Amino acid sequence: MKLFICVLVLACFAAFVSSTCPTLYKTRSYGNTRFFLNAASNGVCGGRYSNNLRCRYVLVNSTENRRGGSVNLNLRNFQTESCCDYLTINYTSTSYRSSGYRLRGYQSNNLRYTLNTAPRSEVSIYLYTDGSVTRRAFFLTGSA
Repeated sequence: MKLFICVLVLACFAAFVSSTCPTLYKTRSYGNTRFFLNAASNGVCGGRYSNNLRCRYVLVNSTENRRGGSVNLNLRNFQTESCCDYLTINYTSTSYRSSGYRLRGYQSNNLRYTLNTAPRSEVSIYLYTDGSVTRRAFFLTGSA
């Protein structure tokens, strides 16, 4: 009986953890903001991303972006389920138009983006996954 309860508790804990958004780590030094996101559900390199994610990350907020400028993004090992899992990058460009990218499926082993942002605008990333297939987790790094 004790073994059954232990297995049940572990199964419930694993189900809860799998829908938790991965942590975006940010540091600020010498006026630059650097960030790192490992999309693996367990935080381990080579892991898989989780099902049922609805995550929003603000990479650069309006107070960090007072004069506008550029945000550099690097995506490594990007591969998602092509129909149903995606990463969206939204920002306001220097021409004050909403701009962005929606990435899904296999894109490349190493993607690089430079976003030229308007003053006092945000750069946001949305990670959406459905409840079926998962792939190997990707890494997002960058600076602003």
